[in-house]
Amino acid sequence: MQPRPPSNPLSPPADLKKHPAPKPVSSIRFLPAAGSVPSPVVRTAFRAKRMQSDDRHRQLLRVAIEVFARHGFGGTKTRDIAAAAGVSEAILFRHFATKDDLYQAILDLKKDDSDASSRNKAAQAMMDARDDAGLFLHIADHIYQTFADDPAFQRLMLHASLEGHIIANLFRERIVFPGAQKLAKYIALRQREGAFCKCDPKIAVMFVVGAMVHFAMGRHVFGAACPLGSDGAALEQLAKLVWAGLTNKSKKHSKNHSKNHSKKTSSILVDASLLRSSVKSGSKEVRKSKPVEFRKRVLPKGSHAKS
Repeated sequence: MQPRPPSNPLSPPADLKKHPAPKPVSSIRFLPAAGSVPSPVVRTAFRAKRMQSDDRHRQLLRVAIEVFARHGFGGTKTRDIAAAAGVSEAILFRHFATKDDLYQAILDLKKDDSDASSRNKAAQAMMDARDDAGLFLHIADHIYQTFADDPAFQRLMLHASLEGHIIANLFRERIVFPGAQKLAKYIALRQREGAFCKCDPKIAVMFVVGAMVHFAMGRHVFGAACPLGSDGAALEQLAKLVWAGLTNKSKKHSKNHSKNHSKKTSSILVDASLLRSSVKSGSKEVRKSKPVEFRKRVLPKGSHAKS
């Protein structure tokens, strides 16, 4: 018997030499070739991962709003928001690199949540039709719904205003001012048309919005009871009061009223409350007299009053 040659520990076993080498990865059929459309399974997995990231982003914003609303901006740290959301600060900063980014994202969330497009179209239609009463009721309903849908955000904005926080200014510039400026232009237009009384349009906007915000804030932030028992009925009355307060009276009455108060006259009218008693036979009747008119004596030019 011949001795067996020494085995090389680095060479593969003899059994494996009988099997062919495995195919390269690029030749496997279930992987797409270069330039081909990815399979639906790959796209679905990618979309699901992205949706999870979007959901996390939105969840962090909602938690931040709730924490800010409870503790204010001065008493809230990023670690408090992360703890309330059940994540680490690293994940929070992965979505929002700075606090300013977080503030901007909160306002973006509110702008995306609002049905601004449909609401603006409805308001514009009422303006075109000169439906003033309907417009004020539309504004009252919108303001009420913003407080009812998200009272936490309204508490957050109250904290921001009291603390002088920058997000309050950003909110007014991005969301409040555009609508207020549009309403002021419409009020000025209706004043030129003679439908609304003369006043500063900006003051009129404060009158319109202030009453409605006060009611909505009382109901949904401070928990005040509705005096009428029905919020809808209260909103209707507020809209009617605002409309009546801005509506111009009859043009004739307005002109006469303005003329009587602005014209400089040389006559003095004695109030009709002055009574002239007339004694009739067998009667003690006292009747009111007509207003007595005293006119200043107008002297011709060049003459002098006698002493």
